[in-house]
Amino acid sequence: METSQPTVTEHNHGRIQVVSNISITAKVARRLVNVQLMKKVGQMIITGEPEITIDGSKIHWKVPLFVVPPDGDDNTYQLKHSAFVDAISGIYIMEIDFVEKLKAESTPILRKLYPNLEVWDKKRQSA
Repeated sequence: METSQPTVTEHNHGRIQVVSNISITAKVARRLVNVQLMKKVGQMIITGEPEITIDGSKIHWKVPLFVVPPDGDDNTYQLKHSAFVDAISGIYIMEIDFVEKLKAESTPILRKLYPNLEVWDKKRQSA
């Protein structure tokens, strides 16, 4: 896969134009993160709409993460952590420490909403 560095051009009025070939769409980036979330975290965290970010010569999709209550509650609760997918290569690795941070951040939200969450989860797993 060919990778190219982004070309950055500054325009009048503080606008910046970035030109680069990206191989990974927002939809694919979101799907990559959703798969990793299901494998490593569980089903109560979902992704939001990715936005493109640029850090030096790196272009990533920033994918927001949300806690979704288990009982059909329509509310979602955004987490402070986001996932980042390389927009050129599609590389996304969910490290163990990131998984632990997500669990640590989402558990208090879920416990506040559902004091008997552990009971619900055990029933779901045994069904």
